[in-house]
Amino acid sequence: ATGVHLNKKDFDNKVKLFYQHWEKNTEFDAFLFTMGKITRDLNQINIKALHHWLLKYEFSETQLLITKEKIVFLGSPKKKAFLKEVSEEFKDKIEILTRDVRVDDNTDVYKDFYGFITKKNPKVGIFTQDVCTGKLVEETYKNMPVDFEKVDA
Repeated sequence: ATGVHLNKKDFDNKVKLFYQHWEKNTEFDAFLFTMGKITRDLNQINIKALHHWLLKYEFSETQLLITKEKIVFLGSPKKKAFLKEVSEEFKDKIEILTRDVRVDDNTDVYKDFYGFITKKNPKVGIFTQDVCTGKLVEETYKNMPVDFEKVDA
């Protein structure tokens, strides 16, 4: 991620568009976008497009959880350094959690991460057709609460 510079104004404008669109489609209670390991395959085309649209960069093994109240990133400590300056207008809504890639159990981090979704039995929008791989993806689904209904976004 060396040389990565995120455009705060562009990010803020795109987040506004995202929320405006969401208001028109109330089917979802939250959105979860999981970028696995970067590959040349076309198996993550939607999440890659979202990263480019929103951030202008692909942050491998990084998650983005969007609720009505919060925008939560989960990634490595190195990615946190880049993402902490991503927004001016929404900085109070943004949370950045880190996971330790060297440990086998990040359950506590995921409890905090999924805790941002406060609704019972939420409908969580995900890109069901994207096939992502990597430890982060495995941890994501292993730790996802059983009452979450995954709906294709």
